[in-house]
Amino acid sequence: MSVPKKPIRLTPELDRLLREIYAQIGVPRDQYKRRPKDMALLGSRWRKLSGRDDSPEELIRYIKNQQKAKSRLLARGEAPWPTFNGSHKRAPEAEIVLDDKQMEVLRGIYEAMVIPLGIGVDLVEADTNLVAKLAKAFAKLTGMIVSGLALVCIAEEKRKRGLWFKVGRHGSGGIGFDDMDQIDKVDEDDRA
Repeated sequence: MSVPKKPIRLTPELDRLLREIYAQIGVPRDQYKRRPKDMALLGSRWRKLSGRDDSPEELIRYIKNQQKAKSRLLARGEAPWPTFNGSHKRAPEAEIVLDDKQMEVLRGIYEAMVIPLGIGVDLVEADTNLVAKLAKAFAKLTGMIVSGLALVCIAEEKRKRGLWFKVGRHGSGGIGFDDMDQIDKVDEDDRA
């Protein structure tokens, strides 16, 4: 497995710039995987205005980290990452529609390449080499060129709906959860 690059670091000035670009585009970070044109727009505006060459994936990872650090930022007197309070662009219907055969191909590739790694979707998305390999394998087997992040998004939606694999280490005897309520049950068993 390739090791994901460390998250990018930005000066306060560049952080403010990225916040402005993010607010102008009006797309929540979780939607970028299924909105390749908006993702490209984020990257091109960033490169043009900042003079840096960070990839859109690196920018989205930075945004995600900042959103998750809300309490830390507030504790330091810094503003949390901006939210849209319902005024964001709505997610489009899936731009990429896969038929049943293509879905099975994606499932097989994802189970072979990602599940054995035992990593969460954040680390999958951050590993640009893994995402590229996933897209390349899918293209080779189906003849369709689809963004690797879009494929990760499709696979994760299937997983979250309980239609595909479970979270947890695949085949390692780890615990896979269908439901977050099961965590409480495990905690109770541990106390008994």
